Amino acid sequence: MPRTRPDVGFGACGPPAPMRLKDGESVRRDAWVHTLAREPGPTPGTPGPLVLRCLRQDGWYDLYAIGTEPRFPVDLTVTSHFTSTHPLSPFHGRMLVQRSTPGRRIVLHNLELTTLHTDLTSEKRRVRPGELPLLLASEFGVHLDAADAAALVARYA
Repeated sequence: MPRTRPDVGFGACGPPAPMRLKDGESVRRDAWVHTLAREPGPTPGTPGPLVLRCLRQDGWYDLYAIGTEPRFPVDLTVTSHFTSTHPLSPFHGRMLVQRSTPGRRIVLHNLELTTLHTDLTSEKRRVRPGELPLLLASEFGVHLDAADAAALVARYA
């Protein structure tokens, strides 16, 4: 089984392995480095959010913050509903597939294929619609039946 990232929906800069939710926790794979840092709270002496950061060519980049405020099931329900159904969601009506391996990350966003290398360089190329079924199978392990492959090619043609 191929090694996969813990959060397949986070994006190409997500951590390559699970991390403990602890201030100062770091994970490294090749040149990809991620760390968690506790930010100060709104008042002196109170804890603020844990911030997940990744190291890029231009320095540390904040990915997201894990707040200290309570979360309720409705919060997750609303967020999930928005990301999967709302027309303004970056995940609605688009193809976004990615895979991370020890040597690279590869991302297919509609017809743009991006390969991120461990030395932090990247390559981009435009994919022809007819390439999609074979590319999905060979690079991402996604095998479509003939009808789905034809529908995908037709959608992007």
